[in-house]
Amino acid sequence: MKKNDLTSKIENFLAAPEADKDFISKYMSDLQQKMAVYSKTVGIAASGAGLLSVLFLLISARGVGRFTAFGVEITRYSAVSIAIPPIVALILVRMAAVINYGAVAVQVYKELSKKAYPVLFETGLWDLTVSDYMPFLETPSGIWKGSRLWVLLDKISNFIIAIVALAPYIFFIYAFYILFDTYHVEDFFVWFSLCATTLFSVLTTRILLSEIWEK
Repeated sequence: MKKNDLTSKIENFLAAPEADKDFISKYMSDLQQKMAVYSKTVGIAASGAGLLSVLFLLISARGVGRFTAFGVEITRYSAVSIAIPPIVALILVRMAAVINYGAVAVQVYKELSKKAYPVLFETGLWDLTVSDYMPFLETPSGIWKGSRLWVLLDKISNFIIAIVALAPYIFFIYAFYILFDTYHVEDFFVWFSLCATTLFSVLTTRILLSEIWEK
């Protein structure tokens, strides 16, 4: 959808007879709740991907022969390790999609604030009411943009985002180095795992880099 189309839809929405202040306020409140759900979903998915990555590291750790996780005995050479990378990659696809859903909700909320409550938009106060849809990666609110502290926190946030964005790919490289070393290059299942992981990783990258709004 083009941004102009979004603006047109919002103008039609606000011009409708039933769109009084209470109705608009209720819809914006629903958007806030939706953004909170997106944030929670991304947080749970990120935690799941992180735990699976740690599990893989435990399985592949030198000197770890076997251990029990959730009542299941896992050996160092367990086939569980082959399944972890594509599962993590699939979780990342879901995360990327939800992040974009959140970005759309934020844009709709912003445009509604701009049209329905100009003073809320002009003062920048709308930004404080928006739930961040990317937990752990929250950027400082624009309401105090320009201060030295804001600039510092913004740089730190951008650095953390870059590290988090690269971490999955570093994990995948390490994981398949271990898997090929353990199961050898002839193993069909390792190659299948690699292909699935690559496919999901490319899909994640495509989703994150694609333009949400057409020009």
